[in-house]
Amino acid sequence: MLPGNNQWPLLFDALRRAGLVETRKDGLSVHYRRVDSTDPVLASIIGAVTHCTRHVAQAGHDSRRLYR
Repeated sequence: MLPGNNQWPLLFDALRRAGLVETRKDGLSVHYRRVDSTDPVLASIIGAVTHCTRHVAQAGHDSRRLYR
């Protein structure tokens, strides 16, 4: 399950502290960018998470169809 709207800042802050994302401030907005890691283990984890998140929308769609 994805976090609620009020939990996203906490999630992104944890990702930033872990070194998985970089931030850029633009006025009141903060833009996040995934870090390209040279560590092969970290790169593998980032790749797996990125791959999984691409399927979130499709999984939600499939779940709604399944429980009609």
